[in-house]
Amino acid sequence: PRLAPGARCLAVNDMKTALAGGALLAPGIVMILGTGSVAYGCNASGQEHKVGGWGWKEGDPGSSFDLGMGAIRAMIRAGDGRLEPSAFTQAVEERLGLRVFSEITARLYQQDMSRTEIAALAPLVTEWAGKGDSHAQAIACRAIDDTIETIATVFHRLFASGTDAVPLVIVGSLGNSSGWYREKLLAGIAGISPRLVVKTDGVEPVVGAGLWALQEAGRLPLLETLETTALRLG
Repeated sequence: PRLAPGARCLAVNDMKTALAGGALLAPGIVMILGTGSVAYGCNASGQEHKVGGWGWKEGDPGSSFDLGMGAIRAMIRAGDGRLEPSAFTQAVEERLGLRVFSEITARLYQQDMSRTEIAALAPLVTEWAGKGDSHAQAIACRAIDDTIETIATVFHRLFASGTDAVPLVIVGSLGNSSGWYREKLLAGIAGISPRLVVKTDGVEPVVGAGLWALQEAGRLPLLETLETTALRLG
């Protein structure tokens, strides 16, 4: 689209607008847990640090894709006899709609199963982990450990020497799912530092982009509180 005369265009990564919305432009950390995964932080001095976000070939540790691949690997190992079959591994096979187990090879390689399709298996992992299935819990715990390591790396790089509370914004369907997975994730976050506070009262990343634009334009001091501004933009 054509810009109006005098207008400026600023392109930023969506992790920055997610933090801007979730923390209302305050310094903090955002952990995005959806199909992929990435953590980003910015402190009061303007120092930034990003961990992850390298894509599915690197594994996107802790993401829905990561959980989905874990589910497929568990199903294959159970089919081989390397892992004791369970209701969870059977549920994965049924969700994939395999008429015979060996069809998984065609699904993965000949039909080139997409990362989105693989990520769609993540709810099965969290569901069966909550039901106590040991295979699903092992997959989820490994992913949670990777997520905690990611958040901790950003925290210690940017906020280790401070004393103030540090807001942590969690974005994405996986990171905000409920039940067993969420409880384990929050427990792990609490173990990083008591200064790390999970924020749940922010606004959507798209509204964060609007706040960012107002800040860049020097308009925020002319408006009321950030909360009121965010409500109006939303």
